[in-house]
Amino acid sequence: MAINFPDAPSLNQEHTVGTTTWKWDGTVWNALDELGALQGVQGITGTTGTQGTTGTTGTQGTTGTTGTQGTTGTQGTTGTAGTQGTTGTQGATGDINSTTITTSTTSSAFKVPFANTTASTTGNYALLQDSTATFTYNPSTNQFAVGNIITTGDITVNSGSVDVDQDAKFFSTRFDLYNTNSDVILHNKGTGSGSDTFFTMNNSLSYEGIVIRNLAAVELYYADVLQFDTQNYTATGATTGARVLARTFGGGGLYYDVGMNELFKYNDNVSDTLEGGHCGAVAFKDVTTGYTLTLEASSSLDFPVNGMTTVINAFTSTAYTITEGASTTLYYLDGTTRVDTAGGCTVGPGGVANIWREAAGIYYIWGTGITP
Repeated sequence: MAINFPDAPSLNQEHTVGTTTWKWDGTVWNALDELGALQGVQGITGTTGTQGTTGTTGTQGTTGTTGTQGTTGTQGTTGTAGTQGTTGTQGATGDINSTTITTSTTSSAFKVPFANTTASTTGNYALLQDSTATFTYNPSTNQFAVGNIITTGDITVNSGSVDVDQDAKFFSTRFDLYNTNSDVILHNKGTGSGSDTFFTMNNSLSYEGIVIRNLAAVELYYADVLQFDTQNYTATGATTGARVLARTFGGGGLYYDVGMNELFKYNDNVSDTLEGGHCGAVAFKDVTTGYTLTLEASSSLDFPVNGMTTVINAFTSTAYTITEGASTTLYYLDGTTRVDTAGGCTVGPGGVANIWREAAGIYYIWGTGITP
């Protein structure tokens, strides 16, 4: 007979059917025996569990001690020597046109024979200074290779007859390079560290082409006449850094400073004495303070004869004073005559004046706002 158990039993809930009492354990109904013991029904056999993981490998045991070294065996007897080989054949004679000569270790000069193509060992020779270097000479090409050449005479490098088609010549005090017409195109004229270098196109002239002086000046010559040169700006009388030879127009044979396209301030609100740097420049003031420009003394020509400068007083008060230097005279040109300023003059506010040096002791001034 089928047992009708409750649909939603609670834990340990009992259910009696006839003489048998059943108890719910949360999963199944279990029959209770007469003594009240819990009689469970036989469950089904469970499935076999999965294989457990393999245990970790044990630690490595310690290495055993090394065995003792065996004894060394006895030395074997030496074998008998082999028979002597036969002498080889003589090698072929080397090319006599290519010879390498290594110098001796003595400190004296010695002669090195140069064998010619006839295999003679008594041919021409050259006297070389001894060293530890290696010299190589090839008579077939007439070429001689050496690390250093020491000589007390001159050395000429030429592709034809000496002094006809020579390419270079080295003297004890200078060197020359030549073109195909045997014209000197590079000529070092001086001696020692203070030498001058010439780039010339005619070796019959003392000066032709470009000369680079050891004082940093560069000169350009044509037919022994200086045409243009740069100037060391610290030298006496140097003004713009360069000068050029004037042609017959305006005074041939005279050198004029290269002009500038700008008017620079040489003095800016300072007092000063006229010097080379003032040429082509401005002595300028635009503050209340009055400043003085003193003309260079007749004994000094740093501000050169024919030099000219401009004085500008760009302020509304106080004058710019121009004072004569020692043994000089300053003349003012007022538009009708010249006036001896007897010591100097002033350039008033808003005034502009030009100063020109005619001679060592003579200056002229003209412009606006000038009071002698």
